[in-house]
Amino acid sequence: MKENKFNIVILLFLGVLCWESYRLEKKADRQMSAFVGQQQHINDIHMMLESFVEMAPREMESIARQASREEGVKLFKEFAANFKKLNEEPVSTPQD
Repeated sequence: MKENKFNIVILLFLGVLCWESYRLEKKADRQMSAFVGQQQHINDIHMMLESFVEMAPREMESIARQASREEGVKLFKEFAANFKKLNEEPVSTPQD
């Protein structure tokens, strides 16, 4: 009888251990899936940032060229207006 109770306790203990092992394996699988998903997301962001870094100098150069072109046109217009004003003013000649 005593041996029978001991066997039942051992059987219950093994059942609990098997259940915990199964539960921990499922939890580890979920965490591994989440980890893989996060790694894929990190890789996507890394590739996006790499492409931005490659593209940024060309975009900045394009913007800088456009801004300098606009500024150059503005300065030439200002120069033309000043030049016209200079030509319209009578030239004073020194009289002897």
